Amino acid sequence: LRTVLFFVAILFPTESVTTLYKTSILSLLLLLSKMYFSNLEGSIAKEIELRAGTAGFSDKLLSFIYSEIKSISNTICASKPVYDFFKRAFDIISTILASALLIIPFIVISAVIVAKDGWSPFYVHKRIGKNFKSIGVYKFRSMKKNADDIEKMLTPDQLAEFKEEYKLKDDPRLIGYRTVGDGEKCFGAKLRRSSLDELPQLFNVLKGDMSLVGTRPPTLDEFAQYSPYHKKRLSFRPGLTGMWQVSGRSDITDFEEIVKLDVEYIDNWSFWLDIKILLKTFLEVFTQKGAR
Repeated sequence: LRTVLFFVAILFPTESVTTLYKTSILSLLLLLSKMYFSNLEGSIAKEIELRAGTAGFSDKLLSFIYSEIKSISNTICASKPVYDFFKRAFDIISTILASALLIIPFIVISAVIVAKDGWSPFYVHKRIGKNFKSIGVYKFRSMKKNADDIEKMLTPDQLAEFKEEYKLKDDPRLIGYRTVGDGEKCFGAKLRRSSLDELPQLFNVLKGDMSLVGTRPPTLDEFAQYSPYHKKRLSFRPGLTGMWQVSGRSDITDFEEIVKLDVEYIDNWSFWLDIKILLKTFLEVFTQKGAR
């Protein structure tokens, strides 16, 4: 209704119809720009006031036009319906095509995991998704059965290292690990380093829990320590890849830096940014830069 009233005010003014028509087109273009560039609110106000002032608008009509544009603009930016529609459509189409191309590697990896360690080839990791929703993120299992029972699987020294750094340089829980030093060359390590362990997340994309490109989904423990600033990451769907993955991945270990990259993605999102990140992701996977 507010949108209709806005156009009524434009179509039935007391000023020149031609001048108002041109200005309304300008306003709509600026409004569309606001949908994609969240920092343009001030520019919209300044531009409309400048153009409207030179067109001889009445103060009352100018105030109405600006207030309606700002209201509509803020509503669109809050829900981002155009963003959601095109990004979701791109995710579904791309994921279906990728799944068809990757069906053979998918089957081979599953078969190798079952042959080497038995049990299910998949692992579900609980994470926090968009709008604080708890989601199960699918991955190929790179660790042996009962790997979560670290008290039994690790030596005292390894346990101390894990509790300090939350990871091990030579992890005996990895599938294919037999002797000291296998942590870099066993099947589980190679699977992780290649990032192929994340292929099952394509199912998360199809379900709508994740997007091809997005923010990094936090674990439950990480979320419990979030400040209000950190929670901005959860305004977007988490992604199979994102700014962190193409900026060095494991080379960037500072949590605040990872959050900064996610917020930068949210503030500067565009379709072409997603394409750029996807292309960089392919290069990262092939070069295994920052992968551990």
